[in-house]
Formats: sequence, C-alpha cells, structure tokens
Amino acid sequence: MIADPGLAIQTRSSDARRAIKNRLRVIVTSNSEPEGLDNGHYKLLHGSNARHDDCTYWQALHTEMASDQGGAALLRFLLSRNIQRFDPVVAH
Repeated sequence: MIADPGLAIQTRSSDARRAIKNRLRVIVTSNSEPEGLDNGHYKLLHGSNARHDDCTYWQALHTEMASDQGGAALLRFLLSRNIQRFDPVVAH
C-alpha cells in the first residue's frame, strides 16, 4: 500500500479501474512499543516526555489549534523552519 507508485481506483458504477499516482502518507501513533516494524518501511520517532504532564501546555496547544487561525499559524511555523540540515536517517 505505501510502497506502490500507483493506486487502482474502482468506482461503484463501473468495473473499469484507473491508476493514479500514490500520494498516500500514513501516520500511526501509539503509547506502546511497535512490533514488526523493523523492515525499513517505517520511521519510528520517539517523543520527548518533557511535556507529558504539562496540562497548561497541552490546553494552550488545543485552544490554539481549535481557533480559526490555529492551523494557519502552525503551517506558517512549519514553512519557516530551516530544514536544510535535517537528516531523517540520523536519530535526533
């Protein structure tokens, strides 16, 4: 599913299939350690526990994202990040 370059689409009203470019991206979150994901198709990121019990931080984040401008503010922040030296292979 993730590795295929194309996806076959079949509508209910037709037997014909057409291929489209696969732009599927999957994000999986969990509180437990994953099993069987060491085949190179997945990137495991371990989050920090620094804000684990910081209710004030999470409430402010939730409030911001629920506001009319929350998503736009997050997008501006992400687009302004300098990622020239980012290497997804190296654990940070």
